[in-house]
Amino acid sequence: MKLNGSLMRKSSSSRQLSSLADVQALMLAQDEEEAQQRERVLQKPPRHASVPMYAQILLQLWQQELQRNDVALTSDFFYDLDGTEEQGAQLVGRMQTLGFNITVPQFLAMHRCSIYSVLLVAL
Repeated sequence: MKLNGSLMRKSSSSRQLSSLADVQALMLAQDEEEAQQRERVLQKPPRHASVPMYAQILLQLWQQELQRNDVALTSDFFYDLDGTEEQGAQLVGRMQTLGFNITVPQFLAMHRCSIYSVLLVAL
């Protein structure tokens, strides 16, 4: 570095401070990126209108079969929606007609019988 025609050198302490500032800036940028990633994960789930087509189809089938409008993609068919085994068997038949690959025993044996669970098995 030249100042008034003479050559000045950076001291080791000023280089360390410069390096420390760079490290702190890098850490701050990483923290901000991690915070943004956490924020994306914690965002609300998508509304029904933006859910994939297959989930929409199942949602409508479940609403029709159970005659309820409060069906959610994570609602348990039996515990949350009070569905019966007979309704489940009828629903599976309708799903099979539409091309979903699921059987009545699979449906009845699901630990959590939700639309998301059915999609994992049936597609």
